[in-house]
Amino acid sequence: QRVSRVPFQQNVRSSSLPELVSRSVAPSNKNSEVFSGETAPKASKRLPANYSEPLFQEMNPLDCFTLLEEVGEGSFGTIYKARAANGAIQALKCVALRNPGDFDLVKIEIGIMCTAIHPNLTKCHFQYLWKNQVWIAMDFMDGGSLYDMVRIMRKRGARFEEHQIAYFLREILRGVQALHSMQRMHRDIKSDNVLLSLDGGVKLGDFGLSVQLSMTRNSRETIVGTPFWMAPEVCRGENYDLKADIWSMGILAIELAEGQPPLVSERASDVVAEIGAVGVRGLEEPGSWSPDFRNFVDSCIQMDPTRRPTATLLLKHPFLRRSAPKRNMAVFLRMLNATKERKTPLQDLANKSASTESTAFTFATISSMDIGEDELGGPLEPKI
Repeated sequence: QRVSRVPFQQNVRSSSLPELVSRSVAPSNKNSEVFSGETAPKASKRLPANYSEPLFQEMNPLDCFTLLEEVGEGSFGTIYKARAANGAIQALKCVALRNPGDFDLVKIEIGIMCTAIHPNLTKCHFQYLWKNQVWIAMDFMDGGSLYDMVRIMRKRGARFEEHQIAYFLREILRGVQALHSMQRMHRDIKSDNVLLSLDGGVKLGDFGLSVQLSMTRNSRETIVGTPFWMAPEVCRGENYDLKADIWSMGILAIELAEGQPPLVSERASDVVAEIGAVGVRGLEEPGSWSPDFRNFVDSCIQMDPTRRPTATLLLKHPFLRRSAPKRNMAVFLRMLNATKERKTPLQDLANKSASTESTAFTFATISSMDIGEDELGGPLEPKI
């Protein structure tokens, strides 16, 4: 099943949703207590106090950077791996300005990228304006996207262990918490927008840029995001706040556990209608997972946004305490990357990592996987 992972925009009112067969959307463990209790502040339309408008250099960025390879492409531009004049490797994103208001939106989002300094958020280093294009120099993450890893695991019939899932979710949530502290929503949290480095680093990228560029009307009537990860209130075209990102975190947790988000067999428009009406069931096989993980997921995908925890509270969830150490995740990422590029035979890496019990889990997860060079060798799939 090929899932459409592109951001979606549609103007809709809740009265337009079709009648759907009623079904239960209660947590998989009916006796479990939902992990909530804090009220999320409404998303402010005012800019954060530490916001400053970015200064663009009006010059050709290719005078400062050498493009090495294309690593991503979508309707909002192309991302390249590039080498700066000082030898630093960075990601260079080119965004086409198609509409009169696009530049103002880009300025706001880049300004927030420059002020939202956090280890789990992609940082904007330089920005250029050249021939109706904005070029953004950002952190280059040599491990690719989290979706790349999800895809390999799914194709080979493997799955992440819970301590690996906990590590990814904890790091992503730290970035979400930083955004929310500025009263900013991401609105398109999914594995495609999570970037990895081979030292175990995890960064949330594209926060608000592509979504903002697609917004031409008030959020009360505009659906933005990627359907499978969108919160019910967003699907219904209602006002929404920071809790919409928490729903997406729950869907991302399911994606990491099962290799794909719920409702992948349905059309995008049907997904929007169904989620808006009845939500999602949750994990397909809840009995295969620990009570803590089930509770984490169930807490995030509550139909009532007020029952979802804030990012700050969710970071205290017991499930995240079992997170794998960063050094173990670094070994896992390097091993997967090495098999992709055929740098070192997989068994040689296994022998090196077998010397310590703490890294044994990383090889056990992928040792039976025959990963071909073409699994991740090409450009990222377009994100329109």
